[in-house]
Amino acid sequence: MKCGKRCCLMLIITALLSTGFRTADTEIDDAVNIYLSDSIFYVSDAIQGIHVYSVSDPSAPRHKLTIPLVDNSGLAVKDSIIYANSGSSLLAIKLHDDSLYDVVSIIHNKYNYNKNQFFMGDGVSYGGWGCTGCMGPTSTDVSGTETGTGGMGGSYAIFSVIDTFLYYIDGQSIITLTISDPENPFELSQTYINWDIETMFPTEKYLFIGGQTGMYILDRSNPQKPATIGTFSHVTTCDPVVVQGTIAYVTLRSGGRCGRTTNALMVVDIADPTNPKLLKQVNMATPYGLTIKDSLLYVSNGSSGFSLYNVSQPSSPEPLGQWGSPSTKDFIWYGDNLFVMGFEDIRILSVSNPQAPVQISSID
Repeated sequence: MKCGKRCCLMLIITALLSTGFRTADTEIDDAVNIYLSDSIFYVSDAIQGIHVYSVSDPSAPRHKLTIPLVDNSGLAVKDSIIYANSGSSLLAIKLHDDSLYDVVSIIHNKYNYNKNQFFMGDGVSYGGWGCTGCMGPTSTDVSGTETGTGGMGGSYAIFSVIDTFLYYIDGQSIITLTISDPENPFELSQTYINWDIETMFPTEKYLFIGGQTGMYILDRSNPQKPATIGTFSHVTTCDPVVVQGTIAYVTLRSGGRCGRTTNALMVVDIADPTNPKLLKQVNMATPYGLTIKDSLLYVSNGSSGFSLYNVSQPSSPEPLGQWGSPSTKDFIWYGDNLFVMGFEDIRILSVSNPQAPVQISSID
């Protein structure tokens, strides 16, 4: 049978697809988490994998590479090592330069995958897989979820690096790993919490875990095996949390898998972490993520934009502004810049005047 040009082209495409070929896509399809380490910005994309950008000039983000990781929903960074999940498995990936990375450790391998099966075939020659440059210590002028030198995530973070420990939400439990040797992490313990846990916010002494039915407080007195010491229970809703001092700020959102009851910002007194108490409930439309710096709190309103509150008096949050766009889901507040994860893109806003945010760039 003779094959014309069109027929041959179709056969080639079919052959490439059958062998797992896929062109690496720099566009963000489904952003589910964000992470910032010094001037390197990471986006966990549930469809494409991990997008890596240089934001040394926040007004002109530069795409460095995309790691086509299957079903990634979060990450953390220590030195030049990315700790990231692939579904229910956990990998340590070392970055070498703008195009190369290497899997240095498969920490959990629940499906007994070989190394290649964690990655979507993308037709790119890795030479051994690859790096974007080493990450130095992060500025202390930040509002994120990290207390070590690794970097920071948003309020939807599922990983936390604190000193030489890595904490990771794995289904119903918190897995604790030592990363004193970043390329050779290993598990120390698992702490069962509940079926519904979703997000993590660390402080020097505690881990605050957001779940669909409550906020759980874990004591890190023994950092190798954190223990639950307090719970703030609420109706079934989605529940990210941020903490400053003795106050926790929790957003509750109804709808879909989140339940159908409450949409609100909860202000919780955690001076006694074994007995958290509600100070104030501020009803809202569709709250998602949030970020705090000093006495200012940005709260996502989903497709309705975002709001700013003065929380110098936590029991009486004072509205300072509301913006109908862009659509938002989560934030990282770093210096004078606000990294905004939306439903369709990532935007960087200048918030040198927090009451007058100005967009300086975007990542589609």
